[in-house]
Amino acid sequence: MTINPALYLEQPYGDFSALIAAHGAQREGQIALDDGDDRLTWGAVDTLTARMAAQLQADGLVKGQAVAILGTTNVHYALAYLAAIRAGGCAAPLTTSARQNSWRR
Repeated sequence: MTINPALYLEQPYGDFSALIAAHGAQREGQIALDDGDDRLTWGAVDTLTARMAAQLQADGLVKGQAVAILGTTNVHYALAYLAAIRAGGCAAPLTTSARQNSWRR
């Protein structure tokens, strides 16, 4: 069965997780992420973000909760961002100049 990811985009409130899964199924071997050092196919993005999202939920992430992400632009950062959203959270990118306790006074 072929899944057309475009069908998810036509829904008023599409399911992000299903969209990634559809791309993983239909474009399994095509490159989805490439930062010059690492490359991942849609199949790998689907598998890895599903596992990461499941772990976030197992660790207690609840729908709508912010997930702070600190890092540089690379494949791993993109996976964390997508997994946070896929888990139902809200990805909250931090600037690379942020450091632990910098917000406390």
